[in-house]
Formats: sequence, C-alpha cells, structure tokens
Amino acid sequence: MKSIDFRDNKMLVLHNSVIEARYNMNLDEIKLFIALISLIKKDDTELKEYQIESEKLNNIFNISNKDGIYEVTKRVADGLMKRIIFIEDKGKKYWAKYSIFSKMEYKDGVLHVKFNSEISPYLLKLRDNFTRFKLAEFKPFTSKYSIRIYELLKQYKKIGERTFDIEDLKLRLGIEQGELKKVIDFKRFVVNIAQRELENTPLAFDYQMIKSGKKFTKIKFILKNKFKDTPEIDYNDIEKVLQSPDKIGDISEEDLEEIYALIPPDQMTDSVKQMITEYYLSTGPEYVKNAIEYVNNQKPKNYVAYLKSTLENHYADVLERERELEEQRKAEEEKRERIMLLKGKINELIKQRDIAIEKQARSVFESLPDNVKEQVIRLAKATILEENPKEDVNSTDHIFKVKLEIYTLDTVKTLYSDKFKEIYDTYNTQIASIEEEIKSL
Repeated sequence: MKSIDFRDNKMLVLHNSVIEARYNMNLDEIKLFIALISLIKKDDTELKEYQIESEKLNNIFNISNKDGIYEVTKRVADGLMKRIIFIEDKGKKYWAKYSIFSKMEYKDGVLHVKFNSEISPYLLKLRDNFTRFKLAEFKPFTSKYSIRIYELLKQYKKIGERTFDIEDLKLRLGIEQGELKKVIDFKRFVVNIAQRELENTPLAFDYQMIKSGKKFTKIKFILKNKFKDTPEIDYNDIEKVLQSPDKIGDISEEDLEEIYALIPPDQMTDSVKQMITEYYLSTGPEYVKNAIEYVNNQKPKNYVAYLKSTLENHYADVLERERELEEQRKAEEEKRERIMLLKGKINELIKQRDIAIEKQARSVFESLPDNVKEQVIRLAKATILEENPKEDVNSTDHIFKVKLEIYTLDTVKTLYSDKFKEIYDTYNTQIASIEEEIKSL
C-alpha cells in the first residue's frame, strides 16, 4: 500500500477519456478524487490499495480540528462510493458506466481506498491520449466547476480555444438536467466563477456565448495565455495544495449553540446536531447559518432532508444567491420597460412615416395633369370594383368619397413609388436600428 505524501513534487496524469467523462462530485469529493489519483505511479501495472492519514485528510478538506475529520471523511466517502463515471465516444457509438471505487475504509486514523479495477485502463500505464497536471494547479479553486473546466481546457492549452455544446458541458460538469436552465444562471454560477478563479493561472480565459437561431447553444472558451507553460510552483508548501484559501478555526461551542437555536425545536435531534457540527467544521459557521435560515424560509415538508440537501450540494451562499436573483428580476423588469419604450418609439415612427407618405401622395397627385389624374382615379375605381363588384363607383356618398380618396392615394404610391423611396428609407432605417437594439437586449 502506498501512502500519500504531499511534500513530493506530485504529478497527476489523467487519461483524456476521464477528463471528458461525465461525473457529478461536490468540491470535497473532487479534491479527494484528485489526491487519490496522484498516488498512482506511472509504472504501476495494477491498481493497489491506497491510504491517506487523517493529518493529510485535514489538509485536503481544510479542517483544523482533528476531531471533525471522522465525520467529514465518512460523508465524502459515502458520496464517492455512489459516484458513477460515464465515458462516451459518440463517433464509435460507444459508452460505458463505471463505479469509481470498490472500497473505502477508515480505521486507526487512516483512510484505505481501492479503485474499481474496471477503470484501470484509464488510470494505469498511460502512454498516449493523456494530460498531465501538478497537484498545486488546483490549489486556488473553491468551486468544483472551476476544477472541471480547468481539466477540460488544459488539453487544449496549445490550441488556445475550445468550444462546447452548452448542454453537453453541463453534463460533463455534473449539472443535472433541469438545473441552471437559464443561460444567465449558468454564466453567473458556473462560468463566471470559473473565469475569476482561473484568471491568475495559465488557463485564464475569455468566453463567447454562441447562438443557433434565437437560442444560445454553444460556448467558446478563448485562452488568454496560449502556448505559455505552467509556471514553476514552490512545492515546499505542497502539503496545503488542496486547501481552500480561508482556513476554518477551531470549534466554538458558543457558535454551535447559536446555530442550534436556529433549528425549529421539533426538528432538533442528535443526528441533526451531528450534521450541523460536521458542516460547521468543513464549511464554517456563516455558511451553516445561511443554509439554515434559507431552509427555514422555505418551510419544507421534510425539514431535515431539505437541510441536508442544502448543506451537501454546496448551494453557495444562499443569501447571496437570493440577492443575485433579485438583481436578475430587477434587470428583467428594466429590460421589459426598455423594450416597451422602444416599441413605443417604433409605433411613433411608423405613424410619422405614414403621415409623411400620405402628404407626399397628395402632393404628387396634385402635381399631375388633369387627364392623368382622371386615369389614376379610374384605376382606383377599378381596384374597388375588383374587390367588390357590387360597389357603386359613381356614388356621391360621403363615405364612398373618403374610400375613393384612400384608393386614389394608394394608386399614386404604386405608380410613383420612386417619389416615396427617400421617406421610406429615412424612417425604416431608424425603425430597423431600434429593432436591432430590442434584439440585443
């Protein structure tokens, strides 16, 4: 059995099929997964049993209180034992689903792990179709999506760009169907966070959302540091490579009592206290408080299950998300008001254009010789008869006179269309510009 040693200049080698695969892990699970893969030697011929001591687990999960590592490790191990990796090659019409681990056992302060032997072709004796990482490359990341996007982009470092189908990328990132449906949410809670966290890495990127028709269907990542190699890292500090930047302090009984008081009395049990303590140690008091306040506001039927889901899935700072959703709502309202204003401008321009056209038609008609005027009127009457053969075109009725005038002016517009081109061009250009602005909103 091989024990993890973070003091080494650790190199992590991943088969590209694993990088491209679909799997859904939370941040702690990804960190442990990466740490375990780093234990595999390049000349290993079979997957062995690997082990990580509690001290190293503290560093991976960023826990300073050693008493909390037992429950945290149990939770993370429970999640990883359920995880499935989905590998697909659509060109070859091939797919496969594998459990990643066959065993996780914690005893005497050591986590013992065995990978599923079925995935050994993707982890052992990699000679081609692989990508190298150093453990320290993952140090800055606090979002699981940042880690996965970093992995997916590193293969394309020398190419300098990579385009994904948005729905396919969501699956690769472990985002279930139905989650983050709106593009604005996908950008805000996934892509923009990854962009910030990768900004000071060799894989800093800009991105473009690509439309197909009226819908955004693809996303293109453009690497800013094309062809640049990963800078050397001080591996004397490698023991903390997987730590989040902010270290959580020792447990505070006062903080815990304050958090316990937020739980409805009828929902407080020993297991709930244990869950709260566990997340207090791994995420800090503010995260736990915000999660509980969020759940309390939702008034779910199954309080404990809802609280567990909220804590476990790292919904981020729920209060911050609610503020962002409120900002989004306001932005949408401002957008609707702007569109209504612009449409009002279009209607006003159409009205002005029609008035100008009618005025021009009258001017053109009045400038015609009398015999030409009579011909125009006859054509107008013919159009009326074509539409309604029973119409009395010689009527002196006021209503008919108004109708004949309208048809006469329409005939002028048709016969002398060149006289109206400048008016149409002037107004239609303004209208088209406003319509483009509406489309861009």
